[in-house]
Amino acid sequence: MQTWIEISLATLALALVLSFYRLVKGPHVADRVAIFDLLTAIICGLCSVLSVTTETPVLFDIAVLVCLVSFLGTATYAALLEKREIEKK
Repeated sequence: MQTWIEISLATLALALVLSFYRLVKGPHVADRVAIFDLLTAIICGLCSVLSVTTETPVLFDIAVLVCLVSFLGTATYAALLEKREIEKK
């Protein structure tokens, strides 16, 4: 089981690095917001794997909280973009 945990941590770390690169190079603000949402999902995955590994349930609670806050932020930004699009017409 230790091997699977190491593989999942390595995969999530690689995804984190590649997503962070895309966050920096994103051509539009909307792309950056979507990548930021992806980054928080990857961080939640890392917290969940670490929670299982260390048998610390607090990390799982943190992961759920980060996902909820990230979702609210992304939904708010999407509503703002939609409102701006309506005002342009």
